[in-house]
Amino acid sequence: MKARPATIPLGLTLLVMDSLIWLILGVLIATGLHPSLPDPLWIRVAMVILSWMAAAALLAAYLGLTRHMRLAYPWAILSLAIASLTIIFDDFGLSDLIVLILHLMPLALLIKDHAWYAPRPETVAR
Repeated sequence: MKARPATIPLGLTLLVMDSLIWLILGVLIATGLHPSLPDPLWIRVAMVILSWMAAAALLAAYLGLTRHMRLAYPWAILSLAIASLTIIFDDFGLSDLIVLILHLMPLALLIKDHAWYAPRPETVAR
C-alpha cells in the first residue's frame, strides 16, 4: 500500500496521547497526588515503575511505527492490548472508560491500517 491513509496521523497522535496518559499517571502517583493511593510504599513504587514502563512501551511503538520498523506494528498492538486489559481489570469508573476508549481507538486504527504499517513483502519473480 503506497498511499498513506488519512487515519494514520490520528492513530499516531492517539498513541502519543496514550503514552502521555501513563506518564502523567506515574507522576501523579509518585508525587502522592493520585486520589486513591494504596498504603504500602512498595506498591506505589511498583505502580510508578509500571506506569512509566507502559508510557515508554507506547512511545517506543510510536517511534517504531513512524520509522516503519518491522517489529513496531506487533509491539504497538501488544502494548495497546495489554494497557487496555489493565484498565478493564482495575476499579472501573468514568475516567477509566475515557482512557479505555482512548486506548481502543488507536488499536482499532492500527488494525484498520494494517496494510500500511506492515505491508507484505513483494514477491520476487524467479
